[in-house]
Amino acid sequence: MLMTVLKGELAIEQSKALIRTFKAMKDYIIENQDMIGQHDYLKLSLFVTDNFKENVAIRKELVDIGNQLNEIMAKLSTVVDRSEIAPFLLDLGKPAEKREYLWYNNQPAKADVTLIDIYSQANHSIHIVDDYLSIKTLYLLQDIKEGVEVTVFSDNRYRKLHAIDYCDFRSEFPHIKVKFIKTKGKLHDRFIVLDFETSEERVFHCGPSFKDAGKRIAAITEDTGGIIQECLDNIIKDMLNNPPLKLK
Repeated sequence: MLMTVLKGELAIEQSKALIRTFKAMKDYIIENQDMIGQHDYLKLSLFVTDNFKENVAIRKELVDIGNQLNEIMAKLSTVVDRSEIAPFLLDLGKPAEKREYLWYNNQPAKADVTLIDIYSQANHSIHIVDDYLSIKTLYLLQDIKEGVEVTVFSDNRYRKLHAIDYCDFRSEFPHIKVKFIKTKGKLHDRFIVLDFETSEERVFHCGPSFKDAGKRIAAITEDTGGIIQECLDNIIKDMLNNPPLKLK
């Protein structure tokens, strides 16, 4: 905080040192990213996602505090009007944040946060249709209510989800059991159905594969008119008779 408000050679040197430190941290992470396993990386990614909103609020509060300090100190003619390093610090994470957004019901939304929130609204069951799976597909289910049954319809193309991944997931979330059934190429798009065949049923049409949500421009839209729901319900009933998907 003092670096952002005080004048002088020491404050300037400390500001430069902070920028160099951030750059060194970034370079170190990039150089050593292969040392982090996919399982650990996804756990870390989802942990960061869970705290995204809190971090944004804290940054905003710090900006407000910094501005208030600037106003007070400006009256004493001992500080600069505005910190030159503050915008740099606030912009550090923006590129990554933008890549993690998608359109949800015509509004920009954080990809992982949106999917975790949708799943958490189920009271009885969750049916997921997605031919491209990964361990991230499972970790997005982490906040579902206890007792909610999960069924994933997928052909697991490119075999991105393995049996060992599911075992690790079950060890961490023993209350979440997932049933895997083949789609047999029945559907191209991705769908989420909450509380199938109940009065609370809701259907979501998803452009991206759930493991890639936020990497490219994509959208998730709830079927509020019931047009997709009627057709999809019949397809799901048929797919329930398909053979189980065996992870390798």
